[in-house]
Amino acid sequence: MRTIPTPSRDTGRCHNADGHAPNIGRSGKVIVLLAIMLPTLFGIVGLVIDGGMIMDGHRQLQHSADAAATAAARDLQLNNTAAVAVETATDLVQNGNQLPDAGVTVNIPPTSGLYAGQSDHVEVIITQNYRSRFMQILTGTANNNVQARAVAGVQDATAGAAVVVLDPDPADASYPTTAEIAAIVDNEQLIDAAIEQSGVANMLSSVPVVGGIASSLIEVQLEDLLPGVVGNLLDDAIACIPETGLPTLTAGLEVEGLGRFLVDGSILVNNQWGGVDENGDPAGAAEPFPYAVSCMPLLPLTRVLARDIRVVGGVDDQDYYLPFDVNDSNPLQASRLPVPDPFANLPVPSVTSDEDNVSATIHNPADLVVVTLSNAQTQQLLDSVTGQLSILLRPLFAPLVDPLTSLLTERVIEPGVYNSITALSPLGGVRFEPGVYIIRGVNPATQISLSLIGPVQAEGVLFYITESSGYNVANGAPDAAEDPDTVPDNPLLGLMPSTLITPLIPGGRMTGLNDPGSPFHGMLIFQQRLDRRPIVIEAQQLVGSGDISGTIYAKWGHTIFVGAAGSYDLRFVTGTMRVVTVADSTLAPTNLLPAASDVFLLE
Repeated sequence: MRTIPTPSRDTGRCHNADGHAPNIGRSGKVIVLLAIMLPTLFGIVGLVIDGGMIMDGHRQLQHSADAAATAAARDLQLNNTAAVAVETATDLVQNGNQLPDAGVTVNIPPTSGLYAGQSDHVEVIITQNYRSRFMQILTGTANNNVQARAVAGVQDATAGAAVVVLDPDPADASYPTTAEIAAIVDNEQLIDAAIEQSGVANMLSSVPVVGGIASSLIEVQLEDLLPGVVGNLLDDAIACIPETGLPTLTAGLEVEGLGRFLVDGSILVNNQWGGVDENGDPAGAAEPFPYAVSCMPLLPLTRVLARDIRVVGGVDDQDYYLPFDVNDSNPLQASRLPVPDPFANLPVPSVTSDEDNVSATIHNPADLVVVTLSNAQTQQLLDSVTGQLSILLRPLFAPLVDPLTSLLTERVIEPGVYNSITALSPLGGVRFEPGVYIIRGVNPATQISLSLIGPVQAEGVLFYITESSGYNVANGAPDAAEDPDTVPDNPLLGLMPSTLITPLIPGGRMTGLNDPGSPFHGMLIFQQRLDRRPIVIEAQQLVGSGDISGTIYAKWGHTIFVGAAGSYDLRFVTGTMRVVTVADSTLAPTNLLPAASDVFLLE
């Protein structure tokens, strides 16, 4: 029930039913309380509004710092200077993110954090003043300093590389078949050169009485014998080398054959042609064919196994590409950035670049042709010559049999400058001395620069192949002046190989230059960068430990590698590549090439 105040008889004031007068003065306390709480209210509003603005500003600064650090690290990845990277980061913050008044500090390498002092890492610190609207009423400070920091760096994204394929968009070139190559090698002009360069005439020219007669008889015997020897040798070569004469390239890296291609390292392919990625989604160029990488198995078990397979474009079927170790994750990485040429800064061989290993000797004959015979063939030949000599001359010829046997069965080739080298050695007997061989032309009969057929011995050697007939061994001109980024003209017709290597039988051995102090240490074949000619290496018989090792470098060339059931200590850096597996073939380089790298935002 509501209480109605009644007037007091003593004072005339109104009272409640309990006899107390109402406290009309309480309204003044509210005003006082409001005055006391007002700064707190401003503080709360300031925290909400000014704090929100500062947090939003910090978020903007952090995004800018992240982007700037990433962009600057990308500059470092592209081998741009630190000054360029600093300029990139600063411009991105002040202009790209519209923060012209922000302070930008770029440290290369970082000066703090987990990556302090590490090269190829960038630290970006951005500071910006934000003016408060409410907090300044309480603090008296209008400006608030906000800072954001980010660190990005270039780090490995794959294992070290065993195969690097550089050409992003290869020419539509065709290459001769194995039979076509062998037919060119098997010609009369080459055999005549081999007889002329056999050394028999020189050895016998100073021998009185019997020398001239024996020399003529031996040359006649060689003319009869060598066509059959060379013909049989090339028949064996054709039988050993699987047919690799596809009309044109089907991919930047092609793997075909009867066995798996196992790579104890990564495969890095810059080819941008089409296909699919690791998820089966389209990758690379719009056209699905040709592919950046293709695997064309002749048996269902043929696959490519590697630590990592990184490709700019796509592959033909993601299921053909498997991890080197069963428990590893999927190695395929498609639609990735290209990798640089690991040998872009490597000089060409010359006395200037490597005086300890490069010989300036210019050999004559310039087009060297060597054919060695087996001991049985040599014995048969010399017996025939002996039988045609008179009884009086035979005793004079007998002391010459042993040196002639050595001459016909063994040849030693010295480092230096040649126009071409052709060594046909069915059962061995050809040995290359350690050092650098400059080959600056082609054999006029074969149009091939370097032909090694048979189990030759070539340990600690580097073959430099160039089309520059006037190559200056003293300073490397004109090749030394070539821009490594220059793209050579596309061939109009099919190209003969610059190099043909097929050992035919076990017993051969080929290893790269062995000098840790040389820029060419470990290099076996270095082809002039602008030379697109193919290199053919049939290594089925080089399957023993260390039988073949080294680096094959042909920046814009095409490499055909035929492998068998063996492990090869080889590294390939080439424009395009075709791998033919006769059985499971393993690349296991002792020293890997640089891994592919990516930019990572780290802090």
